[in-house]
Amino acid sequence: MSYFTKKLYTKQTGFMEFSFNGIETTNGTKFHITVLCDSCQHIHFLMQECKGGWEFINAPLPPQWVMNFENELSRAINESLAEAIPSA
Repeated sequence: MSYFTKKLYTKQTGFMEFSFNGIETTNGTKFHITVLCDSCQHIHFLMQECKGGWEFINAPLPPQWVMNFENELSRAINESLAEAIPSA
């Protein structure tokens, strides 16, 4: 599928790099996303497409500070997918 990274700014920690890995499943495309926290802990979570955007999947949910980035993460996925589609 696809793999990309995106840096997002948080007030608490500055810029953080999120890694996106697209996964094809029988229920459609999902993205496994990883972010490295200050404590050197990796946070892993999943997002799936819903009504043209992307939403968190309860598997388990990430911390609240990550959930606050749902719109930015959704936009990053849509932008990456749009860049991957060749223009006609």
